Amino acid sequence: MTKSKAFDAVEMKNAIQAKRHRDRAGLSDEQVRQSIAQRLRASDHPLCRKWRKIEDFQSSRIPTIAPKA
Repeated sequence: MTKSKAFDAVEMKNAIQAKRHRDRAGLSDEQVRQSIAQRLRASDHPLCRKWRKIEDFQSSRIPTIAPKA
C-alpha cells in the first residue's frame, strides 16, 4: 500500500518549466539569455552571488597577449 504524497517534486518541476516556457514564448535566444542574466543579477540567492563574482572576475581580466592582426 502506498501513501499519497503531499508534495510531488516532479509535478513542481513540470509546473515551473511550463511557466518559464510561457514567460519566454516569442523571445529570441539572445533575449532569453539576457532575461536569465538579468534575473541572476537581481537575485540574492547564494548561487547567483557566486555567478556575479565569476562574471565580474572574467570581465575584469586583462588579456596578457594581444591578438594578432
